[in-house]
Amino acid sequence: KISDYFYSIILFMLTLLVKVQFFHFGVPMIYLAYEKFGKNFVKNKFIILYCISGIPILLWLTHIKSVYLLYPNLQSAFVLNANYWIALDKIFNLNWYINIFYDFIEQMWRNLN
Repeated sequence: KISDYFYSIILFMLTLLVKVQFFHFGVPMIYLAYEKFGKNFVKNKFIILYCISGIPILLWLTHIKSVYLLYPNLQSAFVLNANYWIALDKIFNLNWYINIFYDFIEQMWRNLN
């Protein structure tokens, strides 16, 4: 069904946005596509959509790099390391968000002066 492909593409894209280390799940998907469609699997419109679903992660990683280069002294900049993307102790810690806010204000204040 077409809707199954659509849901699969969306979930794969979201998985990559949440944690880029899940990219290796694409390798078995390529193998399965090759087994199902043969050598012409690269011409299949659904496979092309899977490839396009990688664009948001590339844009997100570019954005992360630009933020890190623009504000290298942020206390929260270490979180940009992929190992800290899903850190539940930080997500549920209000003080962490407050520190991010103060770091942001401090950086903006420095750039204005």
